[in-house]
Amino acid sequence: LDWTTTKPKRLWQRTLGIGYSSMTVVGDRLFTMGAEDDAEFVFCLDITDGRTLWKVHSGTTFKDSYGNGPRGTPVVDGGRVFALGANGDLLCLQKDSGKVVWQKNILNSSFEGIHRLNSRASSTPVTDGKRLYLSFLDGRNMFVAAYDLDGNLLWKKRPGAFSSIHGYCS
Repeated sequence: LDWTTTKPKRLWQRTLGIGYSSMTVVGDRLFTMGAEDDAEFVFCLDITDGRTLWKVHSGTTFKDSYGNGPRGTPVVDGGRVFALGANGDLLCLQKDSGKVVWQKNILNSSFEGIHRLNSRASSTPVTDGKRLYLSFLDGRNMFVAAYDLDGNLLWKKRPGAFSSIHGYCS
């Protein structure tokens, strides 16, 4: 289909706050994150009309001179949604209801000694169906961690110093 001659029809449009989260679509649901006022949220929308099916508070709004709000995108694994806020708030939610299964701040609970994060937690969690993987940079060191799907830390690693390498990827 050539979009320069036949533009796609917009079905709906809405604002969800600020941030850099992308969208995950599973079935008839769309999952994303955004910040409103001084709080970050995980949103679940109906893809047919954009209405909010549920909205869960996921932490305080990350504020930065390069732009405010969450940077990661929720990931869906079976009946659960995993979302990582920019301040390190990791949530596991029920996909259908948004009910919090578990929640923790990974920077406070797993990575003691991190004093300053460069661009905070800017990656999207990755799952293989058994584990949840996270990565982020603290200004000098890249951190990688694996959790089981119940939120228990399995391992954490500092692969090495990265003085000028930085990314917003998983």
